[in-house]
Amino acid sequence: MIITNQDRAHIRRIFGKIRKETDRLTAEKIRSTGTKTHPDIDKIIAAQNTLRRCIEVVFDECLPYDDVFCGELAIRLAAYAISAVPIERHGVVLHAVIEGLPAALSRRVREGVVIKTEWETDGVRHPNVPRKGNVQ
Repeated sequence: MIITNQDRAHIRRIFGKIRKETDRLTAEKIRSTGTKTHPDIDKIIAAQNTLRRCIEVVFDECLPYDDVFCGELAIRLAAYAISAVPIERHGVVLHAVIEGLPAALSRRVREGVVIKTEWETDGVRHPNVPRKGNVQ
């Protein structure tokens, strides 16, 4: 499949919309807490939020799927991100990802910043994480 310049422009527009909102929210958070973890944290968060929205669409399009599907996709996406750094630093970044992933996952789940999708069981769709008001 060929991704056209028009397709890329649409992705850039989506990223731009999310980046504007992220810049505003990040600036508010930094003002209130006074902390900034990385000089490009605003770009990191905007990229993360853009990819999260795209991944939600893809997951919905791939229903039904299982936990092996999710695990395999997680490995492939992490490998793509790691491959963006110079090859001589792959090992260092891989180690950082392995060390940081458990805490990052726990934090995202706790904060509700997760892929919101559904699991299909016997033809019935269920959310992957409880929605507000559905927690018992």
